[in-house]
Amino acid sequence: MKFFIIVALALLAGCVTPEPQLQKVTRALAPLQGCASTDLINKSLLKRYGERRQEIGLHQDGNTLVTLFTSGGGKTWTITLTSPNGISCSAMAGYHWANAPLEP
Repeated sequence: MKFFIIVALALLAGCVTPEPQLQKVTRALAPLQGCASTDLINKSLLKRYGERRQEIGLHQDGNTLVTLFTSGGGKTWTITLTSPNGISCSAMAGYHWANAPLEP
């Protein structure tokens, strides 16, 4: 449940991202757009942005793995979708990730 709340917050954050910053994120991720082997995506995120896998969850379709990567201090973040055949796609990315406390 925690992961899905985090993803929902990420989606909401994306809705209010200033346009110039959103364009900057899109340009920065251009080499990662599309899909590649999970290993290649993971290595690219680590090398380019210092992002490591933090959270994972299974999509409601039962086949797609949703993964959150963040850099130290939450400077950047990326969410990927991975199919059962081991191919991952970057779904969204941004800046200033923060873990918010969950309300009871």
